[in-house]
Amino acid sequence: MGSLTHFTFENVTSDQRITAVFGILTYRIEASAGQNGSISPSGNITVEHGKDQAFSIVADTGYYIEDVLVNETSMGPISNYTFKNVTTDHTITSVFAILTYSIEASAGENGSIDPAGSIPVNYGGSQTFAITPYPGHYIKDVLVNGFSVGAVTSYTFPEVTSDQRIEAVFDIYTYTIEASAGANGSIDPSGSITVEYGADQAFSFSPDPGYFVKDVLVNGISMGSLSNYTFDHVTSDQSITVFFEMITHTIEAFAGDHGTIDPSGSITVEHGASQSFTIIPDPGYFVGDVLVNGLSVGPLSDYTFENVTADQTISVVFEIFTYTIEASAGNHGSIEPSGSITVEHGTSQTFVFEADPAYQIAEVMADNENVGVLSSYTFSDIASDHTISVGFEPIVFTVISMSGPGGQIIPEGETPLTVEEELTIEIVPDDGFIISGVLLNGKDIGPVPAYTFQGVDDNQTIKAEFEEIFSVTFQVDMQFAEAYDPESDEVFLSGSMFEWARAGSLRESQLLVPSKSPRIMTNTIELT
Repeated sequence: MGSLTHFTFENVTSDQRITAVFGILTYRIEASAGQNGSISPSGNITVEHGKDQAFSIVADTGYYIEDVLVNETSMGPISNYTFKNVTTDHTITSVFAILTYSIEASAGENGSIDPAGSIPVNYGGSQTFAITPYPGHYIKDVLVNGFSVGAVTSYTFPEVTSDQRIEAVFDIYTYTIEASAGANGSIDPSGSITVEYGADQAFSFSPDPGYFVKDVLVNGISMGSLSNYTFDHVTSDQSITVFFEMITHTIEAFAGDHGTIDPSGSITVEHGASQSFTIIPDPGYFVGDVLVNGLSVGPLSDYTFENVTADQTISVVFEIFTYTIEASAGNHGSIEPSGSITVEHGTSQTFVFEADPAYQIAEVMADNENVGVLSSYTFSDIASDHTISVGFEPIVFTVISMSGPGGQIIPEGETPLTVEEELTIEIVPDDGFIISGVLLNGKDIGPVPAYTFQGVDDNQTIKAEFEEIFSVTFQVDMQFAEAYDPESDEVFLSGSMFEWARAGSLRESQLLVPSKSPRIMTNTIELT
């Protein structure tokens, strides 16, 4: 019937027998172990009432007891457990977990390690780390548990069985700039200059006195004439070389027309040196002025620039020699041009002489030498001062004087006469004659008794003509003219007869003048 605590016979109809057999109480302890370990004993363990039952828990290699559950209650990671005075069933279960180790992964500045930090790794597992430097940097070293494994870009821990440590050390790339300077100057800094990645590096150049930076070569490429240079964000090796050259200055030397300056043109002169120039005018010319940097230094034959420290200019102005010809004319004429005449060297100068009317050129004196009677004179290829003067004299004209019958002309014949002289011609009629006319150069000038030649400018002729004359005397008695006042009145004759009167004032020939008595008026008229 099994293990019963009671049994009831029901509806008994025959003899029966019941026997009770007793035994000690036993209990079952279910002992189980998870994976990766064991519990001993294990399985269904029978334990008598009141007895103790011990269990030992052992984890496999690489594992550990994570927990022990007794009757599903955690006892913690214990390696053994004893049920004391067992009076009921029990369970015991062991839980195992793989051992994990920590790899402390760290990276210094300027790079990274991946993964980083505390990295858990199961027992026997492996872990790879990638090491990456930042741009411009490199892996200097990798330390595993304090020991260098070199500048590796990755590292694997195989079959990890303990805690580990890995540290990546980085450093910045450095580059070398080779800095050098030629003679006569310096570069600062100089030599092999170490520059970190991405940094800038400046160089300054200092030429010696009297020199300048001719060129700067950066990696063999000309940068021109600079006073400094900076490599920006250096990412590779570089080189820089500076060359110096003596400062030179240019002297622009010009000569005007009609001369030379030696040397001429654009003259290169080293800094601090001197440069001389010789100035030579062409024949017939002289140095008018020398201009140095636009300022006059006078008419020099040479000039020296001392200690030249800047560009300069020198220019020369040449002027032709000029000479003076003193040109003068005597009275009664002219010289053209006249006065102090300035004449350039090598040229010619002509002078023209002209006499005033009635004068002629008497002589021409050139440099105090009589060169004759000329109308002009030319100085050719002039190379010195000169004088020229011209003298004039009056022309001697001829006055031809003549007379007809009935009188004479004094003087008669040919008489020389100049413009500066006077000649009076007297005309004297014979008795019974009068001057009927005087012809001057064929023109009647009337019955003048004399004529004076003055300022003649040509030959002259004068001819006197005479006529025989008759006289008629008129008398008028004014005593019966009651209104006549002899003190204030005049008496005149009139009539056609006066047309034959000799030439004279009509008023004079008609006027009657008092005779013996104030009232007796008379006039004698000569008739031709």
